[in-house]
Amino acid sequence: MDRDSVRAELIQVAAVAQAMVQLLDTGSTAMVHEFDRLHARQVSIDVQTERDYQYRRWANQVHPMEQWVCILMEEVGEAVKAINDRYVFPKIEGPT
Repeated sequence: MDRDSVRAELIQVAAVAQAMVQLLDTGSTAMVHEFDRLHARQVSIDVQTERDYQYRRWANQVHPMEQWVCILMEEVGEAVKAINDRYVFPKIEGPT
């Protein structure tokens, strides 16, 4: 797979993540109103804020692509756990 194909796949991953954040924040993944575009821009700002935080915490991270994939999968695993805990298997309180 060439560089442009890899880049396109990574953009698709980011687009899905952005849609999931939009669904969480607004209850919809529609991109039909100016509000939706403004929200997408805000998510991009939030992503850059997280990147800035990571830079302050770990400095410049220079990793080969295969290590970035491992980091990505760790973050995906944490997101899946959070989604499962909140939506799939919420804790059920027993009788009091």
